[in-house]
Amino acid sequence: MEFNRCYGCMRELEAPGAVCPYCGYDNTNDPCDPVRQPSHVLPCGTILYGKYIVGRSLGQGGFGITYIGFDLILEIPVCIKEYYPEGAAMRAASQSRLVYWGTSETAQSMKASRKIFVKEAQKAVKLRDLSHVVTVWGVFYENETAYIVMDYIEGETLQSRLVRTQHTLSEKECMELLAPVIEDLEEAHKRGIIHRDIKPDNIMLTSEGRPILLDMGSAKDLGKGAQNGAPISSMSLVSHGFSPIEQYQTRGDIGPWTDVYAMCATIYYCVSGKKLLPATDRLVEDTLDFSGFSPSFAELLRKGLSIRAEDRTQRISELLPVPPAENVNPLKERSQSSRLSREGSGVKPAMSAAEVERKLWEIFYEAAKYEVKDAFREELQTLLKGLDIAPDNCLLMLKLGRVYRRLGFYKKALEYYQRAKELDPSNPNVYCNIGAVYCTRDMCLEAKPYYEKAITMIKADPLSVTADEIAIVYGNYARCLGKLGDLKSARQYLSLAKKMGYSKDSIKNTCDVLNLNPLWI
Repeated sequence: MEFNRCYGCMRELEAPGAVCPYCGYDNTNDPCDPVRQPSHVLPCGTILYGKYIVGRSLGQGGFGITYIGFDLILEIPVCIKEYYPEGAAMRAASQSRLVYWGTSETAQSMKASRKIFVKEAQKAVKLRDLSHVVTVWGVFYENETAYIVMDYIEGETLQSRLVRTQHTLSEKECMELLAPVIEDLEEAHKRGIIHRDIKPDNIMLTSEGRPILLDMGSAKDLGKGAQNGAPISSMSLVSHGFSPIEQYQTRGDIGPWTDVYAMCATIYYCVSGKKLLPATDRLVEDTLDFSGFSPSFAELLRKGLSIRAEDRTQRISELLPVPPAENVNPLKERSQSSRLSREGSGVKPAMSAAEVERKLWEIFYEAAKYEVKDAFREELQTLLKGLDIAPDNCLLMLKLGRVYRRLGFYKKALEYYQRAKELDPSNPNVYCNIGAVYCTRDMCLEAKPYYEKAITMIKADPLSVTADEIAIVYGNYARCLGKLGDLKSARQYLSLAKKMGYSKDSIKNTCDVLNLNPLWI
């Protein structure tokens, strides 16, 4: 079978076996060449489960080797994690795909651990609806070992970004970046899933700046709980400087507090530039230093980094300050409180419709100043003022939904978009924005009917929207179709978007996501 994609990035090549013009990976070497892949790593071009082609190795941890791969059915790049415990597994040079476990005693122990690896991966599929946690698509046995298939996320890790820029984050920058991940981890904990390996190396930043928590192959399922009150144990997994004391113990009590410690250690590293001592060393001498931190932030981290699990913050959501308007329903409570205050004072609203419109556009103008600076929280606070004077304005609902979507609060974004749909059910932009929320969360099947509704409306009345708005609808629909594997239709709609004025950057970004050549559009 001819495979004309790069084994380094899985983009399509003009000719097989060439140097990739996108990532620079040299595809001219023999797939089994040790210069290309070490002897214990699967050769490039290996086919797994009848449909996944293995590419280059992305890295190796204590329990496995991670590869970039390609799904031949869906025609999308994937990430494949192979169960390959360091020091316990090996491959024969003559038959390098099969894994051998050494002595019968070691083999029995490793196969038991492999079973746990598979079960925990199966449980991680529970989290497929969370947009800031990498999606696990499947798990299977082959070559006397096991494999997990996950989304392949393009971008750079938080660790790489910090090293490359030589720049630490401010407290505000750090919490704004990690807030969506913390929110999704809280939901994961409610479903009984503990990540157990949170660190800057496992947080990927996409080209859009969206943080994604990687390596769900380390996750622990607590769904069945402990038997007879005994502590829950799992495969040993430690990242020095980020793992809490219970992960060093044979029968450490793993729970949400385990991820709390690792997240606080990550935050501490991002803000201070200093990595914590291993938790075992902190028992002897604790060098935790909060100089340069604000008092309240230092106290938040100090509690989250308590060595003893029982002294530590127990819920990860406690690390997150209450986001703007998250404790109330601003569609109801804010407008209601304004109405009550006016009624209570005996003063009726005095503004005419023209005055309301003028004030609302003043708010939009002020909010736009923050938008160009990517200061989304300030933009949100400004737009929320509009609810006091125009709680039933469709454009305001769309703008609020867009800001919440950019901040990663997707449920709140949908709430505003649904309100906009109630106010103006014939507006195709409303349906496009609802589709965008689902598509961002990789729920493309749910997104598709909303995009199709928007396109039907545009075809029925093309003068009701601008060319730019049509381009955005077509461009977003193209990305949705591509993610669903319909690349032919994706190219057609991306070409239509281009004709309507879709920006070059947007076209390039969509092509990068779908592994399409922009020259074909």
